Amino acid sequence: MTLHRVFAYGTLKNPEKRKSIILRETNIEEDFLTGFRVEMVKLNGIFYPAAIHEPLSRDKIRGATFMVSEAELEKLDVYESDAYKRIRVKLLSGKQSWLYIKA
Repeated sequence: MTLHRVFAYGTLKNPEKRKSIILRETNIEEDFLTGFRVEMVKLNGIFYPAAIHEPLSRDKIRGATFMVSEAELEKLDVYESDAYKRIRVKLLSGKQSWLYIKA
């Protein structure tokens, strides 16, 4: 089974939220992302964090990574909705990860 690394910086950092989506607990590893900043965006009347790509930014987003299966990744796509899109990024640790950014 192929596992996918996901970088979480907002609601997916919450263990209960992750469990409610993928239906299991996950281990996490702290990591950082450069070249992005976090902005609050309003969706359905509620504000959520969204990563915005800024290649020249010196900011670092502190987050956590966790591993999911292909089926669990699809569940995360549904949860994140059309408001976010999933892209591949290289984290400060050098690891490759999926990241949800503002669509």
